[in-house]
Amino acid sequence: MSASEVHWERLLETLERLRVGPDGTPRPMSEMMAWERVELVNEDPIACAMYINRTFDVIMNVLADQSCSPFRPYVIRDYFKRVEFQQRGSAHVHVILWLEEAPDEELTGEEGAMPKTLEMVAQLLTLDTTLLRRPRTQTHQHTHTCYKRGCTKCRFGAPFMPSDETRIVVPFPTAPEGDDAENEWERQRLKALK
Repeated sequence: MSASEVHWERLLETLERLRVGPDGTPRPMSEMMAWERVELVNEDPIACAMYINRTFDVIMNVLADQSCSPFRPYVIRDYFKRVEFQQRGSAHVHVILWLEEAPDEELTGEEGAMPKTLEMVAQLLTLDTTLLRRPRTQTHQHTHTCYKRGCTKCRFGAPFMPSDETRIVVPFPTAPEGDDAENEWERQRLKALK
């Protein structure tokens, strides 16, 4: 989960009320320019960090509630979160979920492997952007962090290969297995795409 403070109206309204104090009159968000919203966020990083943390807690409470969780019939048994603040200063949260009754299949890259996992992913995730208020496409723009430690290629593996279906993707084997020519052809094809 990534913070999008300048697009979160409730956060901006709260920041504006904090800025003007109890006796002041807060300006409506519709009257604020983009730079004014950015300034509000920059002036109170602690309130922003507390807001994203509380938002995450609320989301986790909803996800853990068996009556309304989108993960039904899978129940969240436990989770681990890590909050990071990158160069631009906004928080983002990485989370690993442990689900009850989730498929426990061997990780393989074979065609048709892990059918229960693919079925669970298809059941829980959607690509229907009409359900979003502000549909956005995640894109990757290379920065200096892509080329850390002397790497000449993006350390995140971008560009990513497009796919029209959900797949389980595993790394290429470190040592060729089976048909060496086919493995080498796949490596060269991937190299050409990057």
